[in-house]
Amino acid sequence: MSSKPAKIRVARYLLPALFAVFLGCQSRQILPREIRTPDDDLAKAQALAHYAVGFLLSAGAEATGTPSPPAAFDAFQQARRLDPASLAPAEAAVQLLFDDNRPRDAMDVIANYARHANHAAYGYAQLGKCAEILHDYPRAISAYTRALQTPGLPDALRIPILINLTRARFLSGDDTAAIRLLEKEAVDPKKRGAVHIIAGTWMREFSATNDFARTAKLARFTASLTTNRVTSLTAKRIEAQALCDAGQTRDAEKILLALLPPFDRAAAPVAVELGLMYGRTANTNAVLKLQKKLSGDSKPFHVIAAATAWNFWDDAPATLRLLRDAYPLDDLAALPDIPHFYFIYGNALLDANDLDAAARLSRHAIMRYPGAAELLNIFAYTMALQNKSLSEAETAILHALRNAPGNPPPAYLDTLGWIYYRQGRYTEALATLRLALRNDPDPVILEHLADTYAALGNSNAAIQLLQRALDLDPNNTALRDKLQRLQR
Repeated sequence: MSSKPAKIRVARYLLPALFAVFLGCQSRQILPREIRTPDDDLAKAQALAHYAVGFLLSAGAEATGTPSPPAAFDAFQQARRLDPASLAPAEAAVQLLFDDNRPRDAMDVIANYARHANHAAYGYAQLGKCAEILHDYPRAISAYTRALQTPGLPDALRIPILINLTRARFLSGDDTAAIRLLEKEAVDPKKRGAVHIIAGTWMREFSATNDFARTAKLARFTASLTTNRVTSLTAKRIEAQALCDAGQTRDAEKILLALLPPFDRAAAPVAVELGLMYGRTANTNAVLKLQKKLSGDSKPFHVIAAATAWNFWDDAPATLRLLRDAYPLDDLAALPDIPHFYFIYGNALLDANDLDAAARLSRHAIMRYPGAAELLNIFAYTMALQNKSLSEAETAILHALRNAPGNPPPAYLDTLGWIYYRQGRYTEALATLRLALRNDPDPVILEHLADTYAALGNSNAAIQLLQRALDLDPNNTALRDKLQRLQR
């Protein structure tokens, strides 16, 4: 390290620190109003001087890349003894103790500060964080609880402390106490939103780690916090999915079936979840029972659930037969007013390679729901497969990509890449399909990318990609034939 930066760093702290020493040594002198150091409190002024000495020693060590000398810690400690309610020397001492790998001693310093400070909530919150670092959750819970009990605690401090205390309780395994704490806070309507976010965060955390029992518990609690139907249905679906994954299929089924009435658009994801549950558990009897109840307001939802199950089992003929028997395509206006229904029906037609019917249905769908990204994608992909209306298809898929939340879905990028291919824009197709493949090594995307490389004259790359696609889909005879033709 060069000497120049070190000098600059020391100089930056030198004047204010020396001024602080001067204030401590000249404690009886009248000070400017903006400083506001009490001229009648010798202990506080001396504490300031000790703090400045420690600060100078630490800054000099940091600037030269060497450890802080013991004298710096002693100076901070002396400042703490003289002014135990001051935060700066306590924080500085804690930092040095952590640097010296003495976290327990650091916690004692923070605890002492919390007992003396005017703002005890902050001190106890810091104590809780240190205890969490050491996985000492009982001490963390005790510290956060004391911080939360500080009289007159503003919401700006209360919510972060609540988050920390909830985390400590969950990490300690005391879910009951954590939920009870959140229930108590949720009584205040102003805090209910924050409580909902905290509970949802831990619900997703447990779901990501496949902790199904705890996921279901948090989902149940999250659903109880809201009167919003969509939000409540989402939480209940997560609860049902977690119970199903935990092997409690009957309980999951009861939850989902109880959610279906009233039968409105918001219930469509519930029907999908029910179908997926039947699919994962291979419950064909339940699916066949649903198919016998195709009447009244429940009909489209039972159709969606059953079709989802058949699709899960890769039984395209059964999926399409169910849909066509329930809702023939003779009268498109009579189809149910549920966007996801069109998505399921459109995919079934594409799987059956009935492109004319898929084109007619998907065109009607995007006219009925102009902003539905998944329906725009089906329409655009159908046009690309038919090699028709490619400009219109490009406009549709670009609209879908703009409307899709988060990162561009690989399926949408594949559609756009295949439209570019059909238009002879191979360089753009290559870039788009490679981006799609980066996030989803799907056999269809691999085949489209192989066709693009072949069109650009790179047969070796095309062969490698087709081989990868065939490894993922070994029963695809069309892929095998295409690979053999390129290898000749």
